[in-house]
Amino acid sequence: MEIIIESKRKKLENLKAKYPEHEIIDLTSKGSLPWVKFSPFYPHGEIPIPQLEGSFSCSMEGIWQGLKVFEGEGVDISKFAIENMKGIKRTVRKCGRVLGHQYGEVLLGYHEAREKIYLPSYRWVLENCLLDEINSLRKLGQEKGLVFLDYETNQDIADLRKPLSHASLVKRFLEEKYFPHGEIRAKEKMGICPLCHRNCNLTFHHLIPKKVHRRNYFKKNYSKENLSLGVDICRMCHSGIHDLYDQMILGKTLYTAELLKQDPRIQKHVIWVGKQKVQKEKFPFQES
Repeated sequence: MEIIIESKRKKLENLKAKYPEHEIIDLTSKGSLPWVKFSPFYPHGEIPIPQLEGSFSCSMEGIWQGLKVFEGEGVDISKFAIENMKGIKRTVRKCGRVLGHQYGEVLLGYHEAREKIYLPSYRWVLENCLLDEINSLRKLGQEKGLVFLDYETNQDIADLRKPLSHASLVKRFLEEKYFPHGEIRAKEKMGICPLCHRNCNLTFHHLIPKKVHRRNYFKKNYSKENLSLGVDICRMCHSGIHDLYDQMILGKTLYTAELLKQDPRIQKHVIWVGKQKVQKEKFPFQES
């Protein structure tokens, strides 16, 4: 089954010309029935909220937005009750910088929140609300290629620069490649984070981000060995670093562990992370 993810923002006539033999399906909140049901904004109702036993949300996006914690505003349970797909999003402009997502008593960083809140919740919707639509897509996919339209096209869970494409999760589900915990956690290990000093899962941070390795500046000034150097840090510190600085700044000015530790903005974030409780690992994904 061939499935392609394309941007909803592209002109439909151009997509039809590019994919004349494919079925083009709009999976956004602007799509038609039944495909609009795949939108995270769609009010399926009774969707369990992670770590809030006995609590439910009308929509997936209601969970994601409602559990966000900002500098100027905490969890907003009113988002769980919205049924008309309007007024669900919460913005940095209005609420201040995002601090994380509430997960029981723990505040998760962006990457962890994707793993423990977004991915399992969307999988619950696919398995409990959309099986008829999934079967319809499987039948269509046997006849022709499929093009899924989404406003976001980021298919990499580790790429925190852009929102994750929910259409890519539908694609993974159909291909039976939905994220098992082993795939997500494979590069993590337990230890003491050198920044916040908590004993928790560590992830590898490239001191010079891989995305800039092909730039002439880095090719001329660094060997392949130096470009591969990195440090194992916790996910919350890791996410914070990438939230604070783009990859070019990290590669040119914060390219050692000591420089990271000395940076005032990172120091402020690390102090906050050091006060957060470490969540015991309970893998939310079943092996498929």
